[in-house]
Parts: sequence; structure tokens; C-alpha cells
Amino acid sequence: MPARRGIRIEWPTLLLIIACYGSWWLAMSAADWSVLVWLSLPVILALQSSLQHEVLHNHPTGWRWLNELLVFLPIGVFLPYERFRDSHLIHHQDENLTDPYDDPESHYVDPQRWQTLPTAVRDIYNFNNSLLGRMLIGPALSLWLFYRSDLRAVMAGDWPVIRAYLLHLLGLIPMLWWLVEVVQVNLWLYLLCAYAGLSILKIRTFLEHRAHFAVAARTVVVEDRGCWHFCF
Repeated sequence: MPARRGIRIEWPTLLLIIACYGSWWLAMSAADWSVLVWLSLPVILALQSSLQHEVLHNHPTGWRWLNELLVFLPIGVFLPYERFRDSHLIHHQDENLTDPYDDPESHYVDPQRWQTLPTAVRDIYNFNNSLLGRMLIGPALSLWLFYRSDLRAVMAGDWPVIRAYLLHLLGLIPMLWWLVEVVQVNLWLYLLCAYAGLSILKIRTFLEHRAHFAVAARTVVVEDRGCWHFCF
């Protein structure tokens, strides 16, 4: 029977979301916590973040509430989905892409501000501008800047930001309780895997944008048909 007009379901993406969370549940429920489980977990968490990215761009169905419900469980721990969604959509305003003030995902620094930074801070930014640095300290640096900005918003009474963190905790607290108390996962090792998942994602964002006077030249298309294609 043909689908009714207006109903859109992208089955490959939907099935990949189910497979991602299913793989996570199987990994967490494994009786034998082998090295293979721990090595696969960062890939699963990186994939989940990529799927959240698909959801914020209105995939895989025509219902936003259902899309967001599909990726509600915060297995990646660190970022509230709604904050990721809202800041990333601001990032997609092409005229501000890579701008150090207007693009929340920019890794660039205003030249005048750069001159005022201590040498140690410049060294951190310079190291972060390499692929190795982006993977090692990039997640920590991004999270620090992200949380600092959001804390200011929370203190100012910004309700959408407050709501995003409340919803995040609504999913995060019972999930962590289940991991620690029921499954008896080593929490610190799990957090390390979640950090490694962010490190994998930094490979894509390291290549994705550059500062340029022409807006059309600020984004590159990264093509791959192997492991990176699957993760991203």
C-alpha cells in the first residue's frame, strides 16, 4: 500500500539509529568486557553523535519530536542534544561561517585578541590547530568553551539553555545509574571512551572548514567510502 502523502521515513537512517543503540546496549551488556568492546565503544559513540547531526537536520522522518526521541538517550554523555542542535544551526549560517565571534564552532581567534593572549594559551591553540592536538585536547578545549558560555546563559536565566540541560540530565542520570549499579561498568573508563568518541569526530571537523573571504570557499566536501564514511 503506498505511503500517505506527507509521511517521510528514511529507512536506512532509521535502521542505523536502531543498530547504533542496539550495538551500544549489546556492548554494555557483554558478560566479557574484552578489549574489543572498549575499542568499539568510541566508534559507536561517534556514530551516535553523527546520527544526532542527521536528526537536527530533520532526518529520518517528517516528525521532529519522533526524530529527537530516537536520539534522546545521551550515551555520549557530554553534550545536551538541544544545545548541540541550536548551536550547530547557528553554525550553518553561512555568512558567519568560521567567524570567531558569530560561529559557535569556529576554531579561529580574532588577531587582535590573539595578541593579548598569554604565551601558554597561544601554545594550546597552536597545538589544537594540528590534527594530533585536535584529537587529544580538542574535545576538552571545545567542551570548556561550550560549558563556559552556557554557564553564563544559565546564570542569566536563559530558559532554552536551562531546559536543554534539564532534559539532558533526565536521560543521563538514569543511564549512568544503570551503567554503574546494574551493569557495573567502570565509569571513568566509559567517560574516557566517550571522550575518544569526540576525538574521532574532531577528525571530520578538522578538515571541514577554513577561513576565506569567499563564503563558498569556507567549506570542503570530505568523501570516503570506508570506516570514516560509516562514522561520519
